[in-house]
Amino acid sequence: MKQKFFFFMMALLFATMAWAAVGDEFAADGLKYKVTSESPKTVELTGYDGARPTGALTVPASANGYAVTSIGDQAFLGCTNLNSVTIPASVRTIGAAAFVACYGLKSVTITAGVTSIGDQAFSKCNSLVSVNIPESVTSLHPMTFDESTNLESITVASGNKHYKSVDGVLFSKDMTTLIKYPIAKKQTNYAIPVGVTKIDTTAFHSCSGLQAVTIPASVTTISRYAFSVCKGMESFTVDAGNKYYKSVDGVLFDKGMTTLILYPENKKSTSYTIPSGVTTIKGAFVRCPGLTTVTIPASVTRIDNMAFVSCADLETVSIAKGSKLKTVGRDPFFRCEKLSPIEYPAGVEVVR
Repeated sequence: MKQKFFFFMMALLFATMAWAAVGDEFAADGLKYKVTSESPKTVELTGYDGARPTGALTVPASANGYAVTSIGDQAFLGCTNLNSVTIPASVRTIGAAAFVACYGLKSVTITAGVTSIGDQAFSKCNSLVSVNIPESVTSLHPMTFDESTNLESITVASGNKHYKSVDGVLFSKDMTTLIKYPIAKKQTNYAIPVGVTKIDTTAFHSCSGLQAVTIPASVTTISRYAFSVCKGMESFTVDAGNKYYKSVDGVLFDKGMTTLILYPENKKSTSYTIPSGVTTIKGAFVRCPGLTTVTIPASVTRIDNMAFVSCADLETVSIAKGSKLKTVGRDPFFRCEKLSPIEYPAGVEVVR
Protein backbone atom coordinates (compact mmCIF):
# COMPACT_ATOMS: atom_id res chain seq x y z
CA MET A 1 0.00 0.00 0.00
CA LYS A 2 2.79 2.40 0.93
CA GLN A 3 4.56 1.60 -2.35
CA LYS A 4 1.42 2.37 -4.37
CA PHE A 5 0.95 5.63 -2.49
CA PHE A 6 4.58 6.59 -3.19
CA PHE A 7 4.21 5.96 -6.92
CA PHE A 8 0.91 7.87 -6.93
CA MET A 9 2.55 10.91 -5.33
CA MET A 10 5.51 10.74 -7.72
CA ALA A 11 3.16 10.57 -10.71
CA LEU A 12 1.23 13.55 -9.35
CA LEU A 13 4.46 15.51 -8.91
CA PHE A 14 5.65 14.78 -12.44
CA ALA A 15 2.22 15.66 -13.83
CA THR A 16 2.33 18.99 -11.98
CA MET A 17 5.83 19.72 -13.27
CA ALA A 18 4.81 18.83 -16.80
CA TRP A 19 2.17 21.56 -16.74
CA ALA A 20 4.70 24.26 -15.78
CA ALA A 21 5.11 26.79 -18.57
CA VAL A 22 6.81 30.08 -19.29
CA GLY A 23 4.85 32.81 -17.51
CA ASP A 24 3.58 30.57 -14.73
CA GLU A 25 3.96 32.01 -11.25
CA PHE A 26 4.53 30.42 -7.87
CA ALA A 27 5.59 31.34 -4.34
CA ALA A 28 8.26 29.75 -2.18
CA ASP A 29 9.64 30.75 1.21
CA GLY A 30 7.91 34.13 1.22
CA LEU A 31 9.02 35.18 -2.27
CA LYS A 32 7.21 35.21 -5.63
CA TYR A 33 8.61 33.91 -8.91
CA LYS A 34 7.68 33.76 -12.60
CA VAL A 35 8.96 31.04 -14.93
CA THR A 36 11.07 32.57 -17.71
CA SER A 37 12.32 29.36 -19.36
CA GLU A 38 11.76 25.60 -19.19
CA SER A 39 15.01 24.72 -20.93
CA PRO A 40 17.06 25.65 -19.06
CA LYS A 41 14.76 25.97 -16.07
CA THR A 42 14.91 29.62 -14.95
CA VAL A 43 12.72 32.04 -13.03
CA GLU A 44 12.54 35.73 -12.27
CA LEU A 45 12.09 36.84 -8.66
CA THR A 46 9.12 39.20 -8.96
CA GLY A 47 8.53 40.19 -5.36
CA TYR A 48 7.46 38.98 -1.96
CA ASP A 49 4.55 36.82 -0.84
CA GLY A 50 2.65 38.36 2.07
CA ALA A 51 4.46 40.73 4.42
CA ARG A 52 7.29 42.87 3.16
CA PRO A 53 10.68 41.38 3.96
CA THR A 54 12.68 43.00 6.73
CA GLY A 55 16.25 42.77 8.01
CA ALA A 56 18.63 40.74 5.86
CA LEU A 57 17.48 39.35 2.51
CA THR A 58 19.50 36.68 0.75
CA VAL A 59 18.12 36.11 -2.71
CA PRO A 60 18.10 32.32 -3.29
CA ALA A 61 20.08 30.90 -6.20
CA SER A 62 17.23 28.50 -6.96
CA ALA A 63 13.56 27.93 -6.17
CA ASN A 64 11.55 24.74 -6.78
CA GLY A 65 14.23 23.40 -9.08
CA TYR A 66 14.54 26.60 -11.14
CA ALA A 67 17.62 28.83 -11.23
CA VAL A 68 16.89 32.41 -10.16
CA THR A 69 18.41 34.46 -12.99
CA SER A 70 16.72 37.84 -12.61
CA ILE A 71 15.12 40.19 -10.11
CA GLY A 72 12.10 41.88 -11.64
CA ASP A 73 11.21 45.55 -11.97
CA GLN A 74 10.03 47.05 -8.67
CA ALA A 75 10.32 43.65 -6.97
CA PHE A 76 11.13 45.13 -3.55
CA LEU A 77 9.98 48.71 -4.06
CA GLY A 78 9.40 50.46 -0.75
CA CYS A 79 10.68 47.66 1.50
CA THR A 80 11.82 50.27 3.96
CA ASN A 81 12.92 47.86 6.68
CA LEU A 82 15.33 45.85 4.58
CA ASN A 83 18.84 46.54 5.86
CA SER A 84 20.95 44.21 3.72
CA VAL A 85 20.62 42.36 0.41
CA THR A 86 22.83 39.60 -0.98
CA ILE A 87 22.42 38.75 -4.66
CA PRO A 88 23.82 35.35 -5.79
CA ALA A 89 25.94 34.51 -8.84
CA SER A 90 22.95 32.90 -10.56
CA VAL A 91 21.29 36.30 -11.05
CA ARG A 92 22.12 38.00 -14.33
CA THR A 93 19.73 40.96 -14.28
CA ILE A 94 18.55 43.38 -11.60
CA GLY A 95 15.47 45.13 -12.97
CA ALA A 96 14.45 48.79 -12.98
CA ALA A 97 13.53 50.15 -9.55
CA ALA A 98 14.03 46.68 -8.06
CA PHE A 99 15.02 48.10 -4.66
CA VAL A 100 13.88 51.71 -5.04
CA ALA A 101 12.95 53.54 -1.81
CA CYS A 102 14.42 50.85 0.45
CA TYR A 103 15.34 53.61 2.87
CA GLY A 104 16.90 51.35 5.50
CA LEU A 105 19.15 49.43 3.11
CA LYS A 106 22.73 49.75 4.38
CA SER A 107 24.49 46.92 2.58
CA VAL A 108 24.22 45.47 -0.93
CA THR A 109 26.34 42.49 -1.97
CA ILE A 110 26.27 41.93 -5.72
CA THR A 111 28.03 38.67 -6.51
CA ALA A 112 29.98 38.29 -9.76
CA GLY A 113 27.52 36.89 -12.29
CA VAL A 114 25.22 39.91 -12.47
CA THR A 115 25.59 41.53 -15.91
CA SER A 116 22.87 44.21 -15.95
CA ILE A 117 21.60 46.68 -13.32
CA GLY A 118 18.53 48.65 -14.33
CA ASP A 119 17.23 52.20 -14.13
CA GLN A 120 16.90 53.37 -10.50
CA ALA A 121 17.49 49.84 -9.23
CA PHE A 122 18.90 51.26 -5.98
CA SER A 123 17.46 54.77 -6.14
CA LYS A 124 16.43 56.43 -2.87
CA CYS A 125 18.30 53.86 -0.79
CA ASN A 126 19.14 56.57 1.70
CA SER A 127 21.10 54.44 4.17
CA LEU A 128 23.46 53.08 1.53
CA VAL A 129 26.95 54.55 1.98
CA SER A 130 29.00 52.51 -0.48
CA VAL A 131 28.49 49.89 -3.17
CA ASN A 132 30.76 47.50 -5.05
CA ILE A 133 30.19 46.66 -8.72
CA PRO A 134 31.57 43.22 -9.70
CA GLU A 135 33.65 42.53 -12.79
CA SER A 136 30.72 40.75 -14.50
CA VAL A 137 28.56 43.89 -14.94
CA THR A 138 28.34 45.01 -18.56
CA SER A 139 25.30 47.31 -18.40
CA LEU A 140 24.69 49.82 -15.63
CA HIS A 141 22.00 52.48 -16.03
CA PRO A 142 23.28 56.00 -15.25
CA MET A 143 20.35 56.54 -12.86
CA THR A 144 20.85 53.28 -10.91
CA PHE A 145 21.80 55.07 -7.69
CA ASP A 146 19.90 58.36 -8.12
CA GLU A 147 18.79 60.12 -4.95
CA SER A 148 20.57 57.72 -2.61
CA THR A 149 21.35 60.64 -0.35
CA ASN A 150 24.12 59.10 1.78
CA LEU A 151 26.06 57.34 -0.97
CA GLU A 152 29.71 58.35 -0.68
CA SER A 153 31.52 55.85 -2.89
CA ILE A 154 31.04 53.53 -5.85
CA THR A 155 33.77 50.93 -6.29
CA VAL A 156 34.23 48.82 -9.43
CA ALA A 157 36.17 45.55 -9.49
CA SER A 158 39.47 46.02 -11.32
CA GLY A 159 38.68 43.21 -13.75
CA ASN A 160 35.51 44.87 -15.06
CA LYS A 161 35.88 45.55 -18.81
CA HIS A 162 33.11 48.16 -19.05
CA TYR A 163 33.32 50.37 -15.96
CA LYS A 164 35.89 51.94 -13.71
CA SER A 165 35.90 53.91 -10.46
CA VAL A 166 38.36 56.61 -9.50
CA ASP A 167 38.20 58.07 -5.99
CA GLY A 168 34.67 56.67 -5.60
CA VAL A 169 33.34 58.20 -8.84
CA LEU A 170 31.92 55.95 -11.56
CA PHE A 171 33.24 56.17 -15.13
CA SER A 172 33.17 54.13 -18.30
CA LYS A 173 36.19 51.84 -18.54
CA ASP A 174 37.99 54.15 -20.98
CA MET A 175 37.33 57.15 -18.72
CA THR A 176 35.50 59.03 -21.49
CA THR A 177 32.11 59.14 -19.70
CA LEU A 178 31.54 60.33 -16.16
CA ILE A 179 28.48 58.29 -15.14
CA LYS A 180 27.85 59.00 -11.47
CA TYR A 181 29.35 61.22 -8.82
CA PRO A 182 28.07 59.93 -5.43
CA ILE A 183 25.62 62.36 -3.85
CA ALA A 184 27.24 62.39 -0.40
CA LYS A 185 30.89 62.39 -1.49
CA LYS A 186 32.68 64.62 0.99
CA GLN A 187 34.18 67.14 -1.38
CA THR A 188 33.22 70.74 -2.15
CA ASN A 189 35.32 71.20 -5.31
CA TYR A 190 35.73 68.64 -8.07
CA ALA A 191 37.86 68.71 -11.21
CA ILE A 192 36.56 66.33 -13.86
CA PRO A 193 39.52 64.29 -15.14
CA VAL A 194 41.08 65.30 -18.44
CA GLY A 195 39.99 62.86 -21.15
CA VAL A 196 36.34 62.73 -20.13
CA THR A 197 34.21 63.65 -23.15
CA LYS A 198 30.69 63.13 -21.77
CA ILE A 199 29.01 64.01 -18.49
CA ASP A 200 26.10 61.57 -18.29
CA THR A 201 22.44 62.16 -17.43
CA THR A 202 22.05 63.06 -13.71
CA ALA A 203 25.78 62.48 -13.14
CA PHE A 204 25.83 65.14 -10.39
CA HIS A 205 22.11 65.14 -9.60
CA SER A 206 21.36 66.26 -6.02
CA CYS A 207 25.04 66.70 -5.09
CA SER A 208 24.15 69.48 -2.66
CA GLY A 209 27.55 69.58 -0.96
CA LEU A 210 29.39 70.31 -4.18
CA GLN A 211 30.19 74.01 -4.64
CA ALA A 212 32.43 74.16 -7.69
CA VAL A 213 33.14 71.97 -10.72
CA THR A 214 35.96 72.32 -13.23
CA ILE A 215 35.23 71.05 -16.73
CA PRO A 216 38.26 70.08 -18.85
CA ALA A 217 38.91 70.88 -22.51
CA SER A 218 38.07 67.29 -23.49
CA VAL A 219 34.33 67.49 -22.63
CA THR A 220 32.09 67.61 -25.70
CA THR A 221 28.72 66.65 -24.16
CA ILE A 222 27.00 67.73 -20.98
CA SER A 223 23.79 65.71 -20.78
CA ARG A 224 20.47 67.13 -19.68
CA TYR A 225 20.04 67.14 -15.90
CA ALA A 226 23.75 66.42 -15.39
CA PHE A 227 23.86 69.10 -12.67
CA SER A 228 20.20 69.18 -11.61
CA VAL A 229 19.33 69.98 -7.99
CA CYS A 230 22.91 70.90 -7.05
CA LYS A 231 21.74 73.26 -4.32
CA GLY A 232 25.23 74.20 -3.15
CA MET A 233 26.73 74.91 -6.58
CA GLU A 234 28.38 78.33 -6.78
CA SER A 235 30.42 78.18 -9.97
CA PHE A 236 31.45 76.28 -13.08
CA THR A 237 34.91 76.69 -14.54
CA VAL A 238 35.51 75.52 -18.11
CA ASP A 239 39.02 75.08 -19.46
CA ALA A 240 39.76 77.82 -22.00
CA GLY A 241 40.74 75.16 -24.54
CA ASN A 242 37.28 73.56 -24.57
CA LYS A 243 35.71 73.85 -28.04
CA TYR A 244 32.10 73.27 -26.94
CA TYR A 245 31.55 75.06 -23.63
CA LYS A 246 32.59 78.23 -21.88
CA SER A 247 32.17 79.74 -18.43
CA VAL A 248 31.95 83.42 -17.61
CA ASP A 249 31.73 84.55 -14.00
CA GLY A 250 30.92 80.96 -13.00
CA VAL A 251 27.96 80.62 -15.39
CA LEU A 252 27.90 77.87 -18.03
CA PHE A 253 27.44 78.70 -21.73
CA ASP A 254 28.04 77.05 -25.06
CA LYS A 255 31.36 78.01 -26.63
CA GLY A 256 29.88 80.66 -28.89
CA MET A 257 28.10 82.33 -25.95
CA THR A 258 24.75 82.06 -27.75
CA THR A 259 23.12 79.66 -25.27
CA LEU A 260 22.95 80.14 -21.52
CA ILE A 261 22.99 76.55 -20.26
CA LEU A 262 23.14 76.75 -16.48
CA TYR A 263 23.34 79.40 -13.81
CA PRO A 264 24.82 77.90 -10.60
CA GLU A 265 22.01 77.30 -8.16
CA ASN A 266 23.81 78.86 -5.20
CA LYS A 267 25.72 81.64 -6.97
CA LYS A 268 26.20 84.50 -4.52
CA SER A 269 24.57 87.33 -6.43
CA THR A 270 21.36 89.33 -6.10
CA SER A 271 21.30 90.48 -9.73
CA TYR A 272 22.44 89.09 -13.05
CA THR A 273 22.72 90.62 -16.51
CA ILE A 274 22.75 88.01 -19.24
CA PRO A 275 25.60 88.82 -21.65
CA SER A 276 24.71 90.45 -24.97
CA GLY A 277 24.95 87.93 -27.80
CA VAL A 278 23.07 85.19 -25.98
CA THR A 279 20.11 84.09 -28.11
CA THR A 280 18.67 81.18 -26.07
CA ILE A 281 18.02 80.74 -22.37
CA LYS A 282 17.70 77.04 -21.51
CA GLY A 283 16.25 75.70 -18.22
CA ALA A 284 19.11 77.58 -16.64
CA PHE A 285 17.81 79.16 -13.46
CA VAL A 286 16.61 76.76 -10.74
CA ARG A 287 15.80 78.07 -7.24
CA CYS A 288 18.79 80.49 -7.18
CA PRO A 289 18.13 81.84 -3.66
CA GLY A 290 18.92 85.53 -3.28
CA LEU A 291 18.63 86.32 -6.99
CA THR A 292 16.15 89.20 -7.23
CA THR A 293 16.82 90.80 -10.61
CA VAL A 294 17.64 89.49 -14.09
CA THR A 295 18.23 91.56 -17.20
CA ILE A 296 17.69 89.90 -20.58
CA PRO A 297 19.56 91.46 -23.52
CA ALA A 298 17.99 92.39 -26.87
CA SER A 299 19.86 89.52 -28.55
CA VAL A 300 17.74 86.80 -26.88
CA THR A 301 15.28 85.22 -29.34
CA ARG A 302 14.06 82.28 -27.25
CA ILE A 303 13.32 81.59 -23.60
CA ASP A 304 12.82 77.84 -23.14
CA ASN A 305 10.21 75.96 -21.13
CA MET A 306 10.74 76.48 -17.40
CA ALA A 307 13.85 78.60 -17.93
CA PHE A 308 13.35 79.94 -14.41
CA VAL A 309 12.02 77.45 -11.82
CA SER A 310 11.16 78.13 -8.17
CA CYS A 311 13.28 81.30 -8.02
CA ALA A 312 11.51 82.36 -4.84
CA ASP A 313 13.36 85.68 -4.47
CA LEU A 314 13.13 86.78 -8.11
CA GLU A 315 11.18 90.05 -8.32
CA THR A 316 12.16 91.70 -11.58
CA VAL A 317 12.98 90.48 -15.08
CA SER A 318 13.77 93.25 -17.53
CA ILE A 319 13.89 92.78 -21.29
CA ALA A 320 16.13 95.28 -23.11
CA LYS A 321 14.72 97.71 -25.64
CA GLY A 322 14.93 96.57 -29.24
CA SER A 323 14.45 92.95 -28.13
CA LYS A 324 14.51 90.27 -30.83
CA LEU A 325 12.58 87.84 -28.63
CA LYS A 326 10.35 85.58 -30.75
CA THR A 327 9.42 82.56 -28.62
CA VAL A 328 8.72 82.01 -24.94
CA GLY A 329 8.25 78.38 -23.83
CA ARG A 330 5.69 76.92 -21.49
CA ASP A 331 5.87 78.18 -17.87
CA PRO A 332 9.13 80.11 -18.36
CA PHE A 333 8.92 81.51 -14.81
CA PHE A 334 7.43 78.52 -13.02
CA ARG A 335 6.76 79.13 -9.32
CA CYS A 336 8.58 82.48 -9.27
CA GLU A 337 5.91 83.83 -6.95
CA LYS A 338 7.38 87.27 -6.19
CA LEU A 339 7.95 88.11 -9.85
CA SER A 340 6.26 91.23 -11.19
CA PRO A 341 4.36 90.90 -14.50
CA ILE A 342 6.64 90.83 -17.54
CA GLU A 343 5.96 92.83 -20.67
CA TYR A 344 6.99 90.88 -23.76
CA PRO A 345 7.71 92.67 -27.04
CA ALA A 346 4.90 92.72 -29.61
CA GLY A 347 4.65 89.58 -31.76
CA VAL A 348 6.23 87.17 -29.29
CA GLU A 349 4.84 83.63 -29.47
CA VAL A 350 4.08 82.35 -25.97
CA VAL A 351 3.62 78.56 -25.81
CA ARG A 352 0.63 77.61 -23.65
